[in-house]
Amino acid sequence: MLLLRSKSLFNYLALASLFSVFNAYSEDLDFNAAVEDCYKGSASECELAGAFLYKNKDYKKAEKYFKMACEGNNSKGCNELAHMYFEDVLGKASYSSAISFFEKGCALNYAGSCNNLGRIYESKKYGQYDLKKARASYEKACYMGESLACSNLGRILADPKNPDKNLRKSKELFEKSCKADNPEGCVELAKIYLKGDADDVSIGLKLYEKACSLNSKDACWEAGNLYAVPKAKDNKPSDLITAFQFYQYGCNINSADCCYNIGVLYEYSPEFKKDSHMAPALYEKSCNLKDGLGCNALGTLYQEGKGIDKSEKKAFSYFEKACSLKVSDGCMNLGLMYKNTLGKNNKPDYKNAIKYLEMSCNMNNGLACGYLGLMHEKGEGVERSYRRGKGYYDKSCALKSSFGCDMSQKLDDIEP
Repeated sequence: MLLLRSKSLFNYLALASLFSVFNAYSEDLDFNAAVEDCYKGSASECELAGAFLYKNKDYKKAEKYFKMACEGNNSKGCNELAHMYFEDVLGKASYSSAISFFEKGCALNYAGSCNNLGRIYESKKYGQYDLKKARASYEKACYMGESLACSNLGRILADPKNPDKNLRKSKELFEKSCKADNPEGCVELAKIYLKGDADDVSIGLKLYEKACSLNSKDACWEAGNLYAVPKAKDNKPSDLITAFQFYQYGCNINSADCCYNIGVLYEYSPEFKKDSHMAPALYEKSCNLKDGLGCNALGTLYQEGKGIDKSEKKAFSYFEKACSLKVSDGCMNLGLMYKNTLGKNNKPDYKNAIKYLEMSCNMNNGLACGYLGLMHEKGEGVERSYRRGKGYYDKSCALKSSFGCDMSQKLDDIEP
Protein backbone atom coordinates (compact mmCIF):
# COMPACT_ATOMS: atom_id res chain seq x y z
CA MET A 1 0.00 0.00 0.00
CA LEU A 2 2.85 2.33 0.91
CA LEU A 3 4.49 1.54 -2.44
CA LEU A 4 1.28 2.41 -4.29
CA ARG A 5 1.05 5.75 -2.45
CA SER A 6 4.65 6.53 -3.34
CA LYS A 7 4.08 5.63 -6.98
CA SER A 8 0.94 7.76 -7.05
CA LEU A 9 2.87 10.68 -5.57
CA PHE A 10 5.64 10.19 -8.15
CA ASN A 11 3.11 10.25 -10.98
CA TYR A 12 1.48 13.39 -9.55
CA LEU A 13 4.81 15.21 -9.28
CA ALA A 14 5.79 14.16 -12.80
CA LEU A 15 2.45 15.43 -14.15
CA ALA A 16 2.78 18.70 -12.21
CA SER A 17 6.26 19.16 -13.63
CA LEU A 18 4.95 18.52 -17.15
CA PHE A 19 2.22 21.16 -16.70
CA SER A 20 4.79 23.61 -15.34
CA VAL A 21 7.03 23.10 -18.38
CA PHE A 22 4.02 23.39 -20.71
CA ASN A 23 2.86 26.64 -19.06
CA ALA A 24 6.37 28.11 -19.29
CA TYR A 25 6.53 27.05 -22.95
CA SER A 26 3.11 28.57 -23.61
CA GLU A 27 4.13 31.85 -21.92
CA ASP A 28 7.28 31.98 -24.01
CA LEU A 29 5.21 31.54 -27.18
CA ASP A 30 2.81 34.30 -26.03
CA PHE A 31 5.74 36.61 -25.25
CA ASN A 32 7.39 35.99 -28.62
CA ALA A 33 4.08 36.66 -30.37
CA ALA A 34 3.60 39.86 -28.35
CA VAL A 35 7.09 41.09 -29.30
CA GLU A 36 6.45 40.35 -32.95
CA ASP A 37 3.12 42.19 -32.93
CA CYS A 38 4.65 45.04 -30.93
CA TYR A 39 7.19 45.70 -33.67
CA LYS A 40 4.33 45.61 -36.15
CA GLY A 41 2.85 48.63 -34.34
CA SER A 42 0.51 47.12 -31.71
CA ALA A 43 0.92 49.24 -28.56
CA SER A 44 -1.20 46.84 -26.50
CA GLU A 45 1.13 43.95 -27.41
CA CYS A 46 4.13 46.10 -26.38
CA GLU A 47 2.48 46.53 -22.98
CA LEU A 48 1.93 42.76 -22.69
CA ALA A 49 5.58 42.12 -23.55
CA GLY A 50 6.64 44.67 -20.95
CA ALA A 51 4.38 43.08 -18.34
CA PHE A 52 5.89 39.63 -19.05
CA LEU A 53 9.43 40.97 -18.64
CA TYR A 54 8.49 42.90 -15.50
CA LYS A 55 6.99 39.77 -13.98
CA ASN A 56 10.26 37.98 -14.66
CA LYS A 57 12.25 40.90 -13.18
CA ASP A 58 13.94 41.86 -16.41
CA TYR A 59 13.29 45.50 -15.65
CA LYS A 60 15.59 47.06 -18.21
CA LYS A 61 13.86 45.31 -21.13
CA ALA A 62 10.45 45.88 -19.51
CA GLU A 63 11.20 49.62 -19.52
CA LYS A 64 11.90 49.46 -23.25
CA TYR A 65 8.56 47.81 -24.12
CA PHE A 66 6.51 49.97 -21.74
CA LYS A 67 8.05 53.03 -23.44
CA MET A 68 7.06 51.68 -26.84
CA ALA A 69 3.55 51.04 -25.55
CA CYS A 70 3.26 54.53 -24.10
CA GLU A 71 4.60 56.12 -27.28
CA GLY A 72 1.81 54.27 -29.05
CA ASN A 73 -0.70 55.89 -26.65
CA ASN A 74 -1.33 52.76 -24.58
CA SER A 75 -2.45 54.24 -21.25
CA LYS A 76 -1.58 51.17 -19.17
CA GLY A 77 1.93 51.14 -20.62
CA CYS A 78 2.38 54.78 -19.54
CA ASN A 79 1.12 53.93 -16.05
CA GLU A 80 3.43 50.92 -15.65
CA LEU A 81 6.41 52.91 -16.89
CA ALA A 82 5.62 55.69 -14.42
CA HIS A 83 5.46 53.12 -11.61
CA MET A 84 8.91 51.83 -12.53
CA TYR A 85 10.40 55.30 -12.19
CA PHE A 86 8.39 56.11 -9.07
CA GLU A 87 9.26 52.87 -7.25
CA ASP A 88 12.90 53.00 -8.40
CA VAL A 89 13.01 49.42 -9.71
CA LEU A 90 15.62 50.53 -12.26
CA GLY A 91 17.93 52.09 -9.68
CA LYS A 92 17.34 55.54 -11.15
CA ALA A 93 14.38 57.03 -9.30
CA SER A 94 12.95 60.01 -11.15
CA TYR A 95 9.81 61.60 -9.78
CA SER A 96 9.74 64.08 -12.68
CA SER A 97 9.71 61.20 -15.21
CA ALA A 98 7.09 59.35 -13.17
CA ILE A 99 4.86 62.42 -13.08
CA SER A 100 5.29 62.94 -16.81
CA PHE A 101 4.15 59.39 -17.63
CA PHE A 102 1.35 59.43 -15.03
CA GLU A 103 0.13 62.66 -16.65
CA LYS A 104 0.10 61.02 -20.07
CA GLY A 105 -1.67 57.94 -18.69
CA CYS A 106 -4.26 60.16 -17.06
CA ALA A 107 -4.71 62.19 -20.25
CA LEU A 108 -5.34 58.85 -22.00
CA ASN A 109 -8.07 58.18 -19.42
CA TYR A 110 -6.30 55.55 -17.30
CA ALA A 111 -7.96 56.05 -13.90
CA GLY A 112 -5.07 54.56 -11.93
CA SER A 113 -2.68 57.14 -13.39
CA CYS A 114 -5.00 59.98 -12.40
CA ASN A 115 -5.24 58.63 -8.85
CA ASN A 116 -1.45 58.27 -8.62
CA LEU A 117 -1.04 61.84 -9.83
CA GLY A 118 -3.41 62.96 -7.10
CA ARG A 119 -1.32 61.21 -4.46
CA ILE A 120 1.84 62.95 -5.70
CA TYR A 121 0.22 66.39 -5.81
CA GLU A 122 -1.38 65.90 -2.38
CA SER A 123 1.91 64.97 -0.70
CA LYS A 124 4.65 67.48 0.14
CA LYS A 125 7.24 64.72 -0.11
CA TYR A 126 7.88 64.91 -3.85
CA GLY A 127 8.24 68.67 -4.33
CA GLN A 128 5.04 68.85 -6.41
CA TYR A 129 2.49 69.86 -3.75
CA ASP A 130 -0.61 71.33 -5.38
CA LEU A 131 -3.93 70.64 -3.69
CA LYS A 132 -5.99 71.96 -6.63
CA LYS A 133 -4.21 69.61 -9.04
CA ALA A 134 -4.63 66.74 -6.56
CA ARG A 135 -8.35 67.40 -6.34
CA ALA A 136 -8.73 67.60 -10.13
CA SER A 137 -6.81 64.33 -10.60
CA TYR A 138 -8.88 62.52 -7.96
CA GLU A 139 -12.12 63.89 -9.44
CA LYS A 140 -11.28 62.54 -12.89
CA ALA A 141 -10.22 59.14 -11.52
CA CYS A 142 -13.32 58.89 -9.33
CA TYR A 143 -15.56 59.80 -12.29
CA MET A 144 -13.93 56.94 -14.24
CA GLY A 145 -14.76 54.48 -11.45
CA GLU A 146 -11.55 54.40 -9.37
CA SER A 147 -13.07 53.88 -5.91
CA LEU A 148 -9.83 54.67 -4.07
CA ALA A 149 -9.73 58.06 -5.78
CA CYS A 150 -13.27 58.78 -4.54
CA SER A 151 -12.08 58.13 -1.00
CA ASN A 152 -8.99 60.29 -1.51
CA LEU A 153 -11.10 63.13 -2.85
CA GLY A 154 -13.50 62.78 0.06
CA ARG A 155 -10.59 63.03 2.48
CA ILE A 156 -9.43 66.31 0.88
CA LEU A 157 -12.94 67.76 1.08
CA ALA A 158 -13.23 66.73 4.75
CA ASP A 159 -9.93 68.34 5.75
CA PRO A 160 -10.61 71.19 8.22
CA LYS A 161 -7.60 73.09 6.78
CA ASN A 162 -9.08 73.05 3.28
CA PRO A 163 -10.79 76.40 2.54
CA ASP A 164 -13.03 74.53 0.07
CA LYS A 165 -14.10 71.99 2.70
CA ASN A 166 -17.39 70.25 1.86
CA LEU A 167 -18.48 67.69 4.44
CA ARG A 168 -21.69 66.71 2.66
CA LYS A 169 -19.84 65.98 -0.57
CA SER A 170 -17.03 64.15 1.23
CA LYS A 171 -19.54 61.85 2.91
CA GLU A 172 -21.16 61.09 -0.46
CA LEU A 173 -17.74 60.22 -1.89
CA PHE A 174 -16.90 57.93 1.04
CA GLU A 175 -20.26 56.20 0.57
CA LYS A 176 -19.57 55.72 -3.14
CA SER A 177 -16.11 54.35 -2.43
CA CYS A 178 -17.33 51.99 0.30
CA LYS A 179 -20.22 50.76 -1.87
CA ALA A 180 -17.58 49.82 -4.46
CA ASP A 181 -15.85 47.73 -1.76
CA ASN A 182 -12.93 50.06 -1.20
CA PRO A 183 -11.94 49.61 2.47
CA GLU A 184 -10.51 53.13 2.83
CA GLY A 185 -13.87 54.62 1.90
CA CYS A 186 -15.58 52.46 4.53
CA VAL A 187 -13.04 53.47 7.20
CA GLU A 188 -13.45 57.19 6.49
CA LEU A 189 -17.23 56.83 6.50
CA ALA A 190 -17.08 54.95 9.81
CA LYS A 191 -15.17 57.83 11.38
CA ILE A 192 -18.02 60.19 10.47
CA TYR A 193 -20.68 57.94 11.98
CA LEU A 194 -18.72 57.42 15.19
CA LYS A 195 -19.15 61.13 15.94
CA GLY A 196 -22.94 60.68 16.06
CA ASP A 197 -25.40 59.09 18.49
CA ALA A 198 -25.67 55.44 19.55
CA ASP A 199 -27.38 54.39 16.32
CA ASP A 200 -24.68 56.09 14.28
CA VAL A 201 -21.96 54.35 16.33
CA SER A 202 -23.54 51.00 15.45
CA ILE A 203 -23.44 51.94 11.76
CA GLY A 204 -19.81 52.99 12.15
CA LEU A 205 -18.95 49.65 13.71
CA LYS A 206 -20.59 47.77 10.82
CA LEU A 207 -18.55 49.84 8.38
CA TYR A 208 -15.34 48.94 10.21
CA GLU A 209 -16.39 45.29 10.08
CA LYS A 210 -16.91 45.52 6.32
CA ALA A 211 -13.55 47.24 5.84
CA CYS A 212 -11.87 44.57 7.96
CA SER A 213 -13.37 41.86 5.75
CA LEU A 214 -11.80 43.78 2.83
CA ASN A 215 -8.40 43.40 4.54
CA SER A 216 -8.03 46.83 6.11
CA LYS A 217 -5.67 46.37 9.05
CA ASP A 218 -6.78 49.63 10.68
CA ALA A 219 -10.43 48.63 10.41
CA CYS A 220 -9.85 45.26 12.11
CA TRP A 221 -8.07 47.04 14.95
CA GLU A 222 -10.78 49.70 15.29
CA ALA A 223 -13.60 47.14 15.18
CA GLY A 224 -11.85 45.06 17.83
CA ASN A 225 -11.39 48.12 20.02
CA LEU A 226 -15.05 49.06 19.76
CA TYR A 227 -16.06 45.59 20.95
CA ALA A 228 -13.41 45.54 23.69
CA VAL A 229 -14.12 49.06 24.95
CA PRO A 230 -17.50 50.26 23.59
CA LYS A 231 -18.24 53.96 23.28
CA ALA A 232 -20.06 55.28 26.37
CA LYS A 233 -23.01 56.48 24.26
CA ASP A 234 -23.30 52.99 22.74
CA ASN A 235 -24.42 51.54 26.11
CA LYS A 236 -23.11 48.07 25.30
CA PRO A 237 -21.04 45.76 27.52
CA SER A 238 -17.49 44.79 26.62
CA ASP A 239 -17.32 41.77 24.30
CA LEU A 240 -13.72 40.53 24.37
CA ILE A 241 -14.54 37.32 22.49
CA THR A 242 -15.74 39.23 19.43
CA ALA A 243 -12.93 41.76 19.85
CA PHE A 244 -10.47 38.86 19.79
CA GLN A 245 -11.92 37.61 16.49
CA PHE A 246 -11.31 40.96 14.80
CA TYR A 247 -7.83 41.26 16.30
CA GLN A 248 -7.07 37.74 15.10
CA TYR A 249 -8.20 38.53 11.55
CA GLY A 250 -6.11 41.68 11.62
CA CYS A 251 -3.06 39.88 12.96
CA ASN A 252 -3.39 37.28 10.20
CA ILE A 253 -3.05 40.09 7.64
CA ASN A 254 -0.04 41.46 9.54
CA SER A 255 -1.53 44.23 11.64
CA ALA A 256 1.08 44.80 14.35
CA ASP A 257 -1.50 46.56 16.56
CA CYS A 258 -3.88 43.59 16.36
CA CYS A 259 -1.13 41.09 17.18
CA TYR A 260 -0.10 43.19 20.18
CA ASN A 261 -3.69 43.41 21.47
CA ILE A 262 -4.09 39.63 21.25
CA GLY A 263 -0.91 39.30 23.29
CA VAL A 264 -2.38 41.65 25.91
CA LEU A 265 -5.60 39.59 26.04
CA TYR A 266 -3.63 36.36 26.47
CA GLU A 267 -1.47 37.89 29.20
CA TYR A 268 -4.06 39.77 31.25
CA SER A 269 -7.65 38.82 30.40
CA PRO A 270 -9.29 36.09 32.54
CA GLU A 271 -11.21 34.89 29.46
CA PHE A 272 -7.94 33.99 27.73
CA LYS A 273 -5.70 33.20 30.70
CA LYS A 274 -5.55 29.51 29.83
CA ASP A 275 -3.69 30.48 26.65
CA SER A 276 -1.33 32.93 28.37
CA HIS A 277 1.65 30.89 27.10
CA MET A 278 0.79 32.17 23.60
CA ALA A 279 1.35 35.83 24.51
CA PRO A 280 5.12 35.82 23.75
CA ALA A 281 4.57 34.62 20.16
CA LEU A 282 2.02 37.39 19.53
CA TYR A 283 4.28 40.06 21.01
CA GLU A 284 7.13 38.72 18.90
CA LYS A 285 5.10 38.94 15.70
CA SER A 286 4.04 42.47 16.63
CA CYS A 287 7.66 43.39 17.30
CA ASN A 288 8.79 41.89 13.98
CA LEU A 289 6.17 44.09 12.31
CA LYS A 290 7.95 47.15 13.78
CA ASP A 291 5.61 47.74 16.71
CA GLY A 292 7.70 48.97 19.64
CA LEU A 293 5.00 48.17 22.19
CA GLY A 294 5.23 44.50 21.22
CA CYS A 295 9.03 44.59 21.58
CA ASN A 296 8.79 46.17 25.02
CA ALA A 297 6.14 43.71 26.20
CA LEU A 298 8.24 40.76 25.03
CA GLY A 299 11.31 42.21 26.72
CA THR A 300 9.36 42.44 29.98
CA LEU A 301 8.29 38.79 29.71
CA TYR A 302 11.91 37.72 29.20
CA GLN A 303 13.06 39.90 32.07
CA GLU A 304 10.47 38.44 34.45
CA GLY A 305 10.51 34.90 33.07
CA LYS A 306 6.74 35.14 32.71
CA GLY A 307 5.39 32.39 30.45
CA ILE A 308 8.83 32.06 28.89
CA ASP A 309 12.36 31.14 29.95
CA LYS A 310 13.98 34.07 31.72
CA SER A 311 16.74 35.74 29.69
CA GLU A 312 18.37 39.06 30.59
CA LYS A 313 20.16 39.04 27.25
CA LYS A 314 16.93 38.72 25.23
CA ALA A 315 15.17 41.24 27.47
CA PHE A 316 17.95 43.73 26.79
CA SER A 317 17.73 43.10 23.04
CA TYR A 318 13.96 43.65 22.89
CA PHE A 319 14.08 46.77 25.08
CA GLU A 320 16.79 48.11 22.77
CA LYS A 321 14.58 47.48 19.72
CA ALA A 322 11.56 49.05 21.45
CA CYS A 323 13.60 52.15 22.22
CA SER A 324 14.83 52.37 18.62
CA LEU A 325 11.13 52.37 17.63
CA LYS A 326 10.54 55.41 19.89
CA VAL A 327 8.68 53.62 22.69
CA SER A 328 9.49 55.54 25.87
CA ASP A 329 8.97 52.54 28.17
CA GLY A 330 11.48 50.60 26.06
CA CYS A 331 14.11 53.33 26.57
CA MET A 332 13.31 53.50 30.27
CA ASN A 333 13.58 49.74 30.74
CA LEU A 334 16.84 49.71 28.79
CA GLY A 335 18.20 52.47 31.02
CA LEU A 336 17.16 50.61 34.15
CA MET A 337 18.88 47.45 32.93
CA TYR A 338 22.11 49.40 32.47
CA LYS A 339 21.61 50.87 35.96
CA ASN A 340 20.78 47.64 37.75
CA THR A 341 22.90 45.09 35.88
CA LEU A 342 26.56 44.63 36.67
CA GLY A 343 28.66 45.07 33.55
CA LYS A 344 32.37 45.63 32.98
CA ASN A 345 34.50 45.74 36.12
CA ASN A 346 31.50 44.33 37.96
CA LYS A 347 29.86 47.79 38.06
CA PRO A 348 26.60 49.23 36.67
CA ASP A 349 26.85 51.26 33.45
CA TYR A 350 25.52 54.55 34.78
CA LYS A 351 26.53 56.48 31.65
CA ASN A 352 24.21 54.47 29.40
CA ALA A 353 21.58 54.33 32.13
CA ILE A 354 21.38 58.12 32.16
CA LYS A 355 21.48 58.28 28.35
CA TYR A 356 18.42 56.08 27.89
CA LEU A 357 16.50 57.42 30.88
CA GLU A 358 16.99 60.92 29.46
CA MET A 359 15.71 59.72 26.08
CA SER A 360 12.62 58.33 27.77
CA CYS A 361 12.13 61.43 29.93
CA ASN A 362 12.40 63.61 26.80
CA MET A 363 9.53 61.53 25.38
CA ASN A 364 7.53 62.67 28.43
CA ASN A 365 7.73 59.41 30.35
CA GLY A 366 7.11 60.61 33.90
CA LEU A 367 8.49 57.53 35.61
CA ALA A 368 11.76 57.77 33.66
CA CYS A 369 12.11 61.41 34.75
CA GLY A 370 11.60 60.24 38.34
CA TYR A 371 14.37 57.64 38.04
CA LEU A 372 16.67 60.33 36.61
CA GLY A 373 15.87 62.51 39.62
CA LEU A 374 16.83 59.63 41.91
CA MET A 375 20.18 59.14 40.15
CA HIS A 376 20.99 62.85 40.47
CA GLU A 377 19.90 62.90 44.09
CA LYS A 378 22.15 59.93 44.89
CA GLY A 379 24.99 60.93 42.58
CA GLU A 380 24.88 57.73 40.52
CA GLY A 381 27.06 58.34 37.48
CA VAL A 382 26.73 62.12 37.93
CA GLU A 383 27.73 64.70 40.50
CA ARG A 384 25.27 64.55 43.36
CA SER A 385 22.73 67.38 43.16
CA TYR A 386 19.47 67.72 45.07
CA ARG A 387 18.59 70.70 42.87
CA ARG A 388 18.83 68.73 39.60
CA GLY A 389 17.15 65.77 41.25
CA LYS A 390 14.31 68.02 42.37
CA GLY A 391 14.00 69.39 38.81
CA TYR A 392 13.50 65.89 37.40
CA TYR A 393 11.08 64.97 40.20
CA ASP A 394 9.02 68.09 39.44
CA LYS A 395 8.89 67.20 35.73
CA SER A 396 7.94 63.65 36.66
CA CYS A 397 5.15 64.95 38.88
CA ALA A 398 3.92 67.30 36.15
CA LEU A 399 3.69 64.21 33.89
CA LYS A 400 1.32 62.59 36.43
CA SER A 401 3.83 60.18 38.00
CA SER A 402 2.99 59.63 41.67
CA PHE A 403 6.60 58.50 42.23
CA GLY A 404 7.89 61.89 41.04
CA CYS A 405 5.35 63.77 43.16
CA ASP A 406 6.28 61.80 46.30
CA MET A 407 10.02 62.28 45.78
CA SER A 408 9.61 65.99 45.03
CA GLN A 409 7.67 66.46 48.24
CA LYS A 410 10.39 64.63 50.17
CA LEU A 411 13.07 67.05 48.93
CA ASP A 412 11.08 70.22 49.53
CA ASP A 413 12.69 70.79 52.95
CA ILE A 414 16.19 69.60 52.05
CA GLU A 415 18.82 72.19 51.19
CA PRO A 416 20.94 71.44 48.06
